Amino acid sequence: MCCECFFCDEGRFLVNKKIGLKGTNWIVYEDENVFITPDVSPILKGHFLIVSKEHINSFGNGNKKIFLSVQKAKKYLLEKIYCQKQVLFFEHGAVISHSAGGCIDHAHIHTVPLDERIDVDEYLSNNNLLNSCNSKMRVTYEILHNLAEEGKPYIAYGYEESGFWVRRVDILPTQFFRLMISSYYPREFNWKLACNSKLSKQLFKQTMDLAIPLE
Repeated sequence: MCCECFFCDEGRFLVNKKIGLKGTNWIVYEDENVFITPDVSPILKGHFLIVSKEHINSFGNGNKKIFLSVQKAKKYLLEKIYCQKQVLFFEHGAVISHSAGGCIDHAHIHTVPLDERIDVDEYLSNNNLLNSCNSKMRVTYEILHNLAEEGKPYIAYGYEESGFWVRRVDILPTQFFRLMISSYYPREFNWKLACNSKLSKQLFKQTMDLAIPLE
């Protein structure tokens, strides 16, 4: 994959460098399939991304080994970094380019610790977004993979203590996850506008400080 992708090869961390974030290595965990890094423009302190090393549109497009690596990465975040369970995990399952509210066509999961729990289903309903979503199902590799094979975008979300869910979705606002969070915790939701701000860089440093990067 060429450097046009923010998460691949020469393109990895290119934005970090362009906006002058300090450091050279922003990976705080990795295995052969995924890595964890702070979001380049955290919407809250502790906003990390679990990113596929392979260039795939969604984790549904990956194999079972990648899916299992995601589960291990979630466990690492909960036990080693957050030390709390009220953490929202969210994936734009963009099995088709720029779908499901995603804006980067490379599989990644947003992870954000919250003081006030956000009910994703309630937000979807209150904003009349459920018309484009089928009923929710428990997340399994088989369900995500089948949706990807059928070319059906999805969103996957949830909390450790209450389980992880998936919904088929046709159209959502771009950067839907960030837009939703910003409605509860007022912030500039568009990462392309926010990433160069002083606040964003402070949040990035605070997020990075939560974990010791790999040597």
